[in-house]
Amino acid sequence: MQTSPIIPAQLLLERLMDELQLFSFQWRFELIGHYGPCLRLAAQHPSTGDLVMWVEDNEITLVIEFITHSHFNCPYYLLNSSVEEQAKAIAQEAADYVLDVLLDRILFEMEWQGDRIASVSNIPILDGIPPQEELPQGVTRKRFLWSGPCQEAP
Repeated sequence: MQTSPIIPAQLLLERLMDELQLFSFQWRFELIGHYGPCLRLAAQHPSTGDLVMWVEDNEITLVIEFITHSHFNCPYYLLNSSVEEQAKAIAQEAADYVLDVLLDRILFEMEWQGDRIASVSNIPILDGIPPQEELPQGVTRKRFLWSGPCQEAP
């Protein structure tokens, strides 16, 4: 079985910076221990935490500190493409998702059972914020946008 070539973190970081320079947000570049390079954008609201993008070989991980994380790696249909094409595709997908988050086009929904997180969902907002479904007894829910906690209509 043929294995895919490694996409170096440095190449991914360069392609990601190419994509993100189109946005007018102030990113802070950091190197943190063995985790490698990351880009950090300060939270718009303290309840969400900062948006952090870790760049590693073959993958970009987007973390919204207090809520969730997502992984971006090479789509299966590009596995036979050049390392450069794979890096560009990963960076573009991650940057597109970041833009959706920053423009409040992703709803983050967290459900707790007692003091334990039961689930976290990332919901694309297509036609306004979807209504909440009824919860089972003992389950609580919080909803967030990048801009902060989601205020539900009465």
